[in-house]
Formats: sequence, C-alpha cells, structure tokens
Amino acid sequence: MSMVSIQAFADWDTYNSVKVDGFYYYLDEDNHQAQLTWSREGKYSGDIVIPVDITYNRKVYSVTSIGKEAFSNCTDLISVTIPNSVTHIDKNSFEECSLTSITIPNSVKSIGEDAFYYCRDLTTGRSPRTYRP
Repeated sequence: MSMVSIQAFADWDTYNSVKVDGFYYYLDEDNHQAQLTWSREGKYSGDIVIPVDITYNRKVYSVTSIGKEAFSNCTDLISVTIPNSVTHIDKNSFEECSLTSITIPNSVKSIGEDAFYYCRDLTTGRSPRTYRP
C-alpha cells in the first residue's frame, strides 16, 4: 500500500489522545494505527525510542506516524530513534528542539514542512529534507 493511501485512510481521533508507556497517541481504530502526539504532561525529554506498536484496551496498534508538533520545543530532548513502522513525520514535529541525534529509517516516505526547523544542535542521523538551521 502506498504512502498516499495509508494517510488517506487514516482516521485519527484527534479529540482524544491516549497515554501508553509515557507517550501520547491519536488512534485510528479502523486501521489499528497510532500517531505519536504531543505530551499533555509537559515536554518529552532525554533519549527517546519510539515503539513499533502499542497495546491499548487489549488492541495492538502500529505506530505509523509522528504528529504535528509532537516534539516541538522539547528543550531537554537529546536523541530520538524512530522504528521501521513509521512512514510519515508531520510538519513542525521537532521544531525548536535541543535534539542532537535522530535515527530515521528508510520506511519514512514523507517529512512535513519545517519538521526540524531551528534544531541547531542536530548533528547525526539521516539529513531531513526540511531541516533548516
């Protein structure tokens, strides 16, 4: 299935986010997909490893995208490892982070505008097309 069709059919419940193992997600119940989103409890920090999938209410959801502004302004974020299940990084996902390292797998087919805007400390990882120091 192409990236366009995956995104076209994703029906994220953006009114309700769920917390699983310290991360917040929007869920697409029909396709069993999860989109990592911003934290209601403050900013994500430290070394982050995004899981391949999550279990919520005894259902397994594949983590397929990182939502708009999910890690925006996370000034204590050091590194992020993105799993092969992720195919899309939304716009402004990591803007103004203190991020120094990111691992982006080849499964990521699209990166939104300004996803890494003003990430001045980013020194390792696959160079995102939208990175603007």
